[in-house]
Formats: sequence, structure tokens, C-alpha cells
Amino acid sequence: MKSLRFLLSFFLLSSALNAFASDEKKLEDAPSGVSSEKIASELGNILALIEKTYPLFFKKISSEKEDELMRRFVNSLGYGISYGHEEKQQSPSENPKVETYPVVNILLNKVSYIRLDSFDDEQFKQLEDDLKTLDNQQDPKIGIIIDLRKCKSHNIKNISAALSLLKPLGMDIPKKKEIGKKEMPIIVLIGKDTEGDAEILAYELFKSGKCLCIGNESAGKQFKTQRIMLEKGNYIEIPEVPAAFENVDIKPFVPSIKIKGTQISYEKISKEKEGEKADPCISCASDILTGLNALKEQAPIEK
Repeated sequence: MKSLRFLLSFFLLSSALNAFASDEKKLEDAPSGVSSEKIASELGNILALIEKTYPLFFKKISSEKEDELMRRFVNSLGYGISYGHEEKQQSPSENPKVETYPVVNILLNKVSYIRLDSFDDEQFKQLEDDLKTLDNQQDPKIGIIIDLRKCKSHNIKNISAALSLLKPLGMDIPKKKEIGKKEMPIIVLIGKDTEGDAEILAYELFKSGKCLCIGNESAGKQFKTQRIMLEKGNYIEIPEVPAAFENVDIKPFVPSIKIKGTQISYEKISKEKEGEKADPCISCASDILTGLNALKEQAPIEK
């Protein structure tokens, strides 16, 4: 009972939960949300009623059951809020160096393939260079495949800039003369290791109608989280959501087309002729782009 009462006190003290403690509705549908004080008051009334009507109830709750109730309650809030237990202090691990991959043309030089494993500064600079390369190519491509299946990073500044480069609707789009990009369909590949910025990019491009997503469900970890320690090594994690992305669903992003298969190496794609055919996701994306291009070529010319 002590921990349950502590949880209620936490609601009263933590304004960070206010934006997330509403119904399973999007924030734009309920701009004012529900206050933590209101939830704490209602929960407190329920617990007080149970304690008054059935005083032996809380004596029957073991510490294990108490922890389970805490976990189920916090995790039921949704919006990326979670409850856990820290067994021991984890020593910070060094971040491994992320490779940077230049754009490569596949499908007999008809499709441009871009692989991003991060949106850190070096990788974002490579993306900018790749898009400039595409804009300057003499032979126009029939589409772009952006591979985010191993992309894990949290860099809001660069993801916002990347979205501007890829022209999603509903974002701050540069003037047409500043873009200079040829209109091409985009297919984004995602999977269980797609995390953070990559999930936001895929979600925003898909929502704007500028891309088709293929692969498997993403990790559902779009934002960095703030960990707040409770009693007995327990903690609560709350996502740090920038205002610009407050309407992004914090849950695994499900692609339009689910494809099973292993991601092949960049070296195989870039060095072996038609090496991309060994990757089911890339192969499917290439077939779709080929079909879209065929429809485009057969379309009647507007007079």
C-alpha cells in the first residue's frame, strides 16, 4: 500500500505526465488533456473506498503483487511510458562507430538505394550529398529505396532537416526553387531494429503520402526517455517528446507490406551485379517501383 500511495504522490508532483495521461486519443483531439491531479484524486477515491469497504483486501496483497499492480498501471498509460526494475547500476557502454554508406544504383541502374544506420551528423551529411547526386544525374531514376532496417539514433535536429529534404507534407517545406529534386516515388524499408529517428522519418513520410513502407514492425522507441527512480530499485521511464512531433504515435510502426527476410550487406549490393535480389525487401521494393514506372509510362500525355 505504501508504494501505491507513493505512485499517487508521484502523479501530483510530476507535470511531465500531464501530456500523456489522457484517453487513447491523439493529442490534437484533446488539446487540454487530463490533469494528473484529477487522475490522482479519482484513483485515491477508489483506493479509499476499497480500503473502507474491504479493509482486509490490502493486507492480502504481497510485495510481488504490489509490484505487479504498479507495473500494470503505469504500462497501461501508453504513450511510451513504462515501469521497470533496475537490478544493478549499468556501466555506460561505448557507442560503436556507425558506418556511412554512399548511394548506390541498383536494378540495372534504374533505382537509387540509400542505406542509413544513423542520423548523426556524418550520416546526415552523406544523405545530403546523396540527394544532390541524384539531382545531378543525367539519367533519371524510377525511384528511391531508403533502407532504415538497422537505423538507431536520436537526433531531432537532423531528422527534422531530413524530413525537409525529402519533402513531406505538413512540415516546413523549402521553396520549390531551393529543392531542385526530381519527383520520384520513395519506398522506406523498416524492421525490428528500426528505432528512434528512423521511426519518426518513416512515420512522417508515410503520413504525408510521400512513401510506401515495407518490411516488419519497428521497435516503437521513437524518442529518448527520462528515467526517474522510485523505491526499491524500481523506475518509471517517460519519453521526451518535442512539440514538433507530439502527434507521432509512440508504438511499433507497422509497414504497409510485411516481408520476411534478412537484410543483406551493403557490400553485396554495391559490388555484386544484381546482388540486391538476395534481399526480399529490396526485391519487393524494386518490383513495386518498376510497376509504378510502367503505369507512369503508359499514362496518356496531357494536352
